[in-house]
Amino acid sequence: MEIQKDYDYKINILLVGDYRVGKSSLSLRYFEDKFQDSYISTIGVDFKLKTIEMNEKIFKFLVWDYQPAERFWEMPSNYYRGAHGIMILYDTTNQQSFDNIKKWIKQIQNYAKNDVNIILIGTKIDLVSQKVIDTETGKKLAEQLGYSFFETSSKENINVNEAFETFFKQTGTRVVQTNSNQNSNTISNSISISNQKDKKEFGNYGVGKTSLLTRYTDGNFTNSYNSTIGFDFWDPTGAERFLTITRSYYRGTSGVILFYDVTDQQSFNDLKDWIKEIQDKADDNVNIMLIGTKSDLVSQKVIDTETGKNFAEQLGYSFFETSSKENINVDEAFESLTNQIYQRVKQIPQEKSNQIKKEKDDEKKGCLLF
Repeated sequence: MEIQKDYDYKINILLVGDYRVGKSSLSLRYFEDKFQDSYISTIGVDFKLKTIEMNEKIFKFLVWDYQPAERFWEMPSNYYRGAHGIMILYDTTNQQSFDNIKKWIKQIQNYAKNDVNIILIGTKIDLVSQKVIDTETGKKLAEQLGYSFFETSSKENINVNEAFETFFKQTGTRVVQTNSNQNSNTISNSISISNQKDKKEFGNYGVGKTSLLTRYTDGNFTNSYNSTIGFDFWDPTGAERFLTITRSYYRGTSGVILFYDVTDQQSFNDLKDWIKEIQDKADDNVNIMLIGTKSDLVSQKVIDTETGKNFAEQLGYSFFETSSKENINVDEAFESLTNQIYQRVKQIPQEKSNQIKKEKDDEKKGCLLF
């Protein structure tokens, strides 16, 4: 069974560069047309989606923003696998971030595909008096490497749209050409994104967590099963003798995907134990989705759709039944949870503002009473 996709090509774009060069600011300006003066450090991976129509084809661009800690700047090799385009950023006011470009290039050469498209971007050009890397120096390096080049300012919104849209067009065109040369109608999308900071996936051993991630990120499914003990990024494998996850793993989680196998009654029965862990260790406002896997195995199904759906509704969870093998509801499930998290997180600043206003009003009322 094959479902109709709402795009022709899914393309992975990776943002890399040293700590605090402005990757998140660049992404925020392009996708939300916002700029924040305050700096909030994040460690992990965030991603954003952009759908564009070019030459009568629909391209879904997934832009991954990798945020290393200052002392852990090197990116795991898994992130490069299958990236169609890589944006290397340096801070025009920071010599070290420019010098470290060679380290990022070395990683790309070691781990990425040979035909990956690359652009070099200098950030923070609004800080004219602090600039130490002049335009010609950056441009010359890009030309030597055969990369496109832009200087940008997220604060003043200079060249941000131009950089992204030029790169999207270049990368999309290259992917189509490569795809055509291979006489294939599919694109290999094998970048691993399962360690997004805000989503974690829990469930019993063998329920299909890794298969679902591989289907969503790679567009692939394999019948062979490769057991992993430990953490596959944010996909913790519940080996039979390790059915709990440490408290630290839950800390800061914005979304949890809870799995059961529709052909395995025990995996459904064990949901109560996973839920108890989530209730004990995760934040109260975490978004939770329940997913029944392997729905293509109709003759072996022991948990019917209504049972799973009713259980999710009782708990206030979102619900999907999926098949990684037949690619049923995989994209829909991941993107639905991502949207739920985004909508909730987007409300937090306003809620905080309202709370602060209320506290100030209460303080004023208190003063009047005295």
